Amino acid sequence: MKKNILYILTLVTVMFSACDAIEDRQSMAPAKSASELEQTISVTVEGNTVNCSTTNKDLIVFWEASNGWTGSDLENTFDAPLKGDYTLTATFFGGDERVEVTKNFTIAADDPEFFAHPYWALIAQDGGERQKTWVWADDNDYAGGNVWGNGGWRASRKGEWWTVTMDWFAENKGASPMDKLTFSMDGQLNFNTEMPGTGQPGTGSGAWIMALGGENILDDADGAEWSQGSVKLTGHSIPCGIIGSDVIQYEFWIVKLTEDEMILCAPEGGAGADPWSGAWFFHYKREGYVYP
Repeated sequence: MKKNILYILTLVTVMFSACDAIEDRQSMAPAKSASELEQTISVTVEGNTVNCSTTNKDLIVFWEASNGWTGSDLENTFDAPLKGDYTLTATFFGGDERVEVTKNFTIAADDPEFFAHPYWALIAQDGGERQKTWVWADDNDYAGGNVWGNGGWRASRKGEWWTVTMDWFAENKGASPMDKLTFSMDGQLNFNTEMPGTGQPGTGSGAWIMALGGENILDDADGAEWSQGSVKLTGHSIPCGIIGSDVIQYEFWIVKLTEDEMILCAPEGGAGADPWSGAWFFHYKREGYVYP
């Protein structure tokens, strides 16, 4: 019984001590204005590397850059591989109050190593613009104008087992010959879709990145190179980016990519599936391109 009483008294003491600490934190407020806190911040750029720091150690700070990077240390380093103008917001927290300070910085050039692979320019740059729009290749000369279908994973180089015309795709899956897929490298790696029909996932936008070369290369069953790598999407997917029973995909392997043509593939069994297992192919062309 005495042990129980001692335990309860100890627990109560700890609870009151914790309450006091919480009360102290809640009553704490930023002692400086935004202009004063701005004087504590340093932002420097070295090539594609950004260094940011604050000398204020009394408040909690959270950093957020317009390219999506976030951090919470007093001193931080992060990469900004794309050229462009950026904003960096430092939010200082003290009790129930917060003060935001925004700084601007500029990246003069793309990171030459990060974007060394030619696929970056092929997929997202067109005529000097840092974005590129793709549409269904419904007049292609390699699949009879068919735009979607299945074939062998790490084997086929286009839909070839069962493929569909644009009309069938529109009537049964809600696709449209007016669907558009645009990849952008303007400040951030964003993409957007325009889908006037009823197909999944509809009009929207998201972020993208590619994993290319080296360990990302996939060979076919005979040992010949089949894909240089994949494009990975977050927040959204490509027009009618579905396989099998209308399951939306967010990673697509690049089977072919030229200035005018793009063929993407998504396996039914994941990247580790055996060659010749089921996969789905998406046939695109550059907007404005007409097959001869």
